[in-house]
Amino acid sequence: MFDTIPMAVDLTRNGEYTQKTNDMQISMLLKYYNSDILISQIDQKIANRNQFDLISPNLIDSFENNFNELRKKYPEDINNITDVRERLYIDIINKIQANCGIIDIVDLEGVNIYDLTSVLYSFFISDYVNNIIKLFANFIFTQRTALYNDLNLDQFKKDKDSSNVHYKKVYNDPIIAVIISKFNYILQSISTLDMSFEQLITSGYYELDARAISILRRVIVVNDFYKIICYTALNDPNHHMLSEMKLKLQALTQQQYPNAKPIITF
Repeated sequence: MFDTIPMAVDLTRNGEYTQKTNDMQISMLLKYYNSDILISQIDQKIANRNQFDLISPNLIDSFENNFNELRKKYPEDINNITDVRERLYIDIINKIQANCGIIDIVDLEGVNIYDLTSVLYSFFISDYVNNIIKLFANFIFTQRTALYNDLNLDQFKKDKDSSNVHYKKVYNDPIIAVIISKFNYILQSISTLDMSFEQLITSGYYELDARAISILRRVIVVNDFYKIICYTALNDPNHHMLSEMKLKLQALTQQQYPNAKPIITF
């Protein structure tokens, strides 16, 4: 587990914070950032990370903004504030590692602890489902011709099911029509592919920024991640992820056929 600094100093000293100015105020503010309190929020987010949520803010970014404000407001307590901040981030990193399939965190030299915590929280928790949606929609759209040929999707070209007929009319493209109408079949088929963690995060399908790619490539060791996210997508009990993937795929197709009228029901 990640552990590079000593435990944060005692904030209360038997209930009495020993600073000359703003004693009670700074004590209560820092006490709010006690790991036991905030880690319970992280536990809840981890427990619900497979649930689709259009808006899932990165708590780490909020924490960092608050710590920055505390350091500006109470410069005399900057060491104590920094200790509390680092201990909290270490506890969060350990929690993510223990619960999100991370085998190891390595090569930390020069890595900012806030950047590391923020990227891990975003990738494995707050944006976990949204990233899966982007990954599969972008992959299927980009590889649509190869998938059509390799999976012998031509056999479905003349299907008379309503979705296939609709998409043929809308996009006038038999490949797009079949892929969208047979999306579940395609997702099931590509779940058997062998894709490494590095291939996934550097492919562009995730739409990750340079900071995230650099940190994830450098410090994270994850096994069978592709199998994990395939299982997550295919076993979504409410099928929200599959629906959102189709909407994302439809949006990508809409960019190619700007005059088409999108169909948003599945």
